Amino acid sequence: MWIGSTPDLESREPITVTETVLTAGSRYEIIEPRTWHSVTPLEECWTVMVNGLPWKEQAHVRAPTTTGKDLDKMPPDELAAHLAKFKRLLC
Repeated sequence: MWIGSTPDLESREPITVTETVLTAGSRYEIIEPRTWHSVTPLEECWTVMVNGLPWKEQAHVRAPTTTGKDLDKMPPDELAAHLAKFKRLLC
């Protein structure tokens, strides 16, 4: 996982803060709106991302609105298969 930061909410290119390899069971929290992250799996993996409320202060101008991966737009059979695989991974 790559983590970067910008000095303000308008800067276009974040500077690298750190890079790390996360292992099974890892978790992290982004608590500052100037923090950036990018996750590039090295092998197949399944993750859960939980979003809280939007930032109390203005979001970064380049920050995408994260509303999920369009699960509500998947055909019912595809969604069922997707969730079934996730369930098997959790058991």
